[in-house]
Amino acid sequence: MKINYTVTDGGRTAAGFAERSDCAVRSLALSTGMPYARAHKICADAGRRPRGVMRPKAVSAVFANHEVAPWVSFLDRPAIHRPTVAQLASRLPAGSYIFKLRGHVFAVVDKVCMDCFPKPAPRRRVEGCWTMMHASARVDCATTPQLPLFADQSEKPALVHELSV
Repeated sequence: MKINYTVTDGGRTAAGFAERSDCAVRSLALSTGMPYARAHKICADAGRRPRGVMRPKAVSAVFANHEVAPWVSFLDRPAIHRPTVAQLASRLPAGSYIFKLRGHVFAVVDKVCMDCFPKPAPRRRVEGCWTMMHASARVDCATTPQLPLFADQSEKPALVHELSV
């Protein structure tokens, strides 16, 4: 199964950062459309050290503490029954998502995987994902909580409450 893929640093270079192990920062910036520097500050406030790896609990805290997106876990299934990157990317409706693999997260925007690595891993199993559709998507905005994460309300993504795979 072929997937669409774009190599991008998520605005890291343009923002003046020279870091590695910043997949949580890049995925947050790419999936929400916020500037890399703002995503970097949010991750730092959640416990990410400069030029350091972000622990899984801290990655989850970035999204859970700010109520950015609901988490859909596939960890309750045996590994062989979890969707692959290619399967999940092709089945989900157009929108913004963050996929979590073992030891890595990356953004998927409108069925295009976005990461800084030149070779995608379409067969890797997805442990879960966060759904992050922008406000322009058709969503019941009456159930969308106010998000303190975004300074400008036009940057705020709307939540998608259900994900069926």
